[in-house]
Amino acid sequence: MNLTSTAPSGSRGPPGSLTQLLGQRTGIGASVPPRAPAQWQFSRDQIEAGYAGGELAADPVKTRDDMQRGIQFLVHIANRIQCPHTTFATAATMFHRFYVRRSPRAHPFYDMAATTMFLASKVDENMVKLSTLCQHCAMVATKGKSKDLKAEAEKWERVIKSNEVVLMEALAFDFQVDPPSRVLFNYFEASGLPKVVAQLAIAFMTDSLRTTLVLEFQPSDIAAACLLLGYKLARSPPPADMYVRLNTTAAAALKVAHRILDYHQPAPATAAAWSRSSPSDPNRLSAPGSATTSSSASPAPPAVGDPPREKVKLSLSEMRRRRAGGASEESKTEGVKGGEPPAGGGGGPAGAAAAGRR
Repeated sequence: MNLTSTAPSGSRGPPGSLTQLLGQRTGIGASVPPRAPAQWQFSRDQIEAGYAGGELAADPVKTRDDMQRGIQFLVHIANRIQCPHTTFATAATMFHRFYVRRSPRAHPFYDMAATTMFLASKVDENMVKLSTLCQHCAMVATKGKSKDLKAEAEKWERVIKSNEVVLMEALAFDFQVDPPSRVLFNYFEASGLPKVVAQLAIAFMTDSLRTTLVLEFQPSDIAAACLLLGYKLARSPPPADMYVRLNTTAAAALKVAHRILDYHQPAPATAAAWSRSSPSDPNRLSAPGSATTSSSASPAPPAVGDPPREKVKLSLSEMRRRRAGGASEESKTEGVKGGEPPAGGGGGPAGAAAAGRR
């Protein structure tokens, strides 16, 4: 079932900069964040009714889990080929756009995840050899246990070659992708915010790409929401001019932030995973500038997908202490570590966050 829309690169920066550390090519010349093309913006009702050929409406829990496994496959590949986060985000955006118009029954999630990564590497001008990509796909798909990785890589090469044209046709040959992570990195370069906040924001950005938020909201809204959550988790107030500089509003950022928290705190199993009944407790995230805070504002560990294994995260014990209101001043940033996540990172904060080149 096709959906009908209703909604209307620069340099690498100086050595040692946060931009270079994260492998992100910024675009500081762009003062106003880009807006997503109107044909790729949809309402939540449209997505729930038509995503993945209508299978999201028929079986939301299974379809959501399968879709997120496809994105997790992208995370593993991004880590292995050491591509910039924007390339991963471009692939994830193409992945979601593809399933707006196609069904996973005819086009399996893993096959299209590999294909979107190959096409995204071209679009984002971070080319990776097809043979190299296929070797990593084979390694991830077989968990390195195959006795004939060469044969497995050849299978992936055939899959990608046969699906690339299918992907381009489904995208209507529209390769204009401005992922929210590019807006986020541009803000990093211009503002010089604390590294802990940056790492947390990238973590939430990766989690947002596991959902269909890129089909519902503008890149600047998602970037602002990730920054808001990063500042909130770091127990630091966001800058007063953050929303103006990102060309968005506090209300829009807060709306997206609650949706990201819904990913970490999903509705009970009896409720549809994508329904509006999923919890949006206002105490989880106070409005910017509000004097009311709650220890429950920190997101719980993800309950969907693989357990979190990345280095950039808060420890589970720290999260429990915060929810219980017993976090001490010294433990505010406990467990937040730099460096790149392991290739097999799970579904919690970070994912492919630091998968870029150093």
